Amino acid sequence: MIKIKFIKRNNNFLSFEISGHANNGKYGEDIVCAAVSATSTMILNGLIEVMGLKFHYDYRDGYINCDLSKLDIEELNDISLQNTLNILYIFLKELAITYPKNIKFYTEEV
Repeated sequence: MIKIKFIKRNNNFLSFEISGHANNGKYGEDIVCAAVSATSTMILNGLIEVMGLKFHYDYRDGYINCDLSKLDIEELNDISLQNTLNILYIFLKELAITYPKNIKFYTEEV
């Protein structure tokens, strides 16, 4: 099962963490895993390469952690950043609704 957790404060995304595998099909043929992996990797790369943000992240097989909580307040409140994270949030939440046996989705407000 894939576990997805978003952390928000004052309606701003601070971090997201994705771990596990969907086990919805054979390795390399699992569309749920592929959708989560491709989308989250695209967003992570966009934050780093396109937006030029510097933050802590961990990326390895079956695991992504993106911690934006140490960004300065102007960067964190940037509408482009928050909209980008909201796109990921909405997509993964809908995917979790579609595949409840494969994805567990959490949101935590701090």
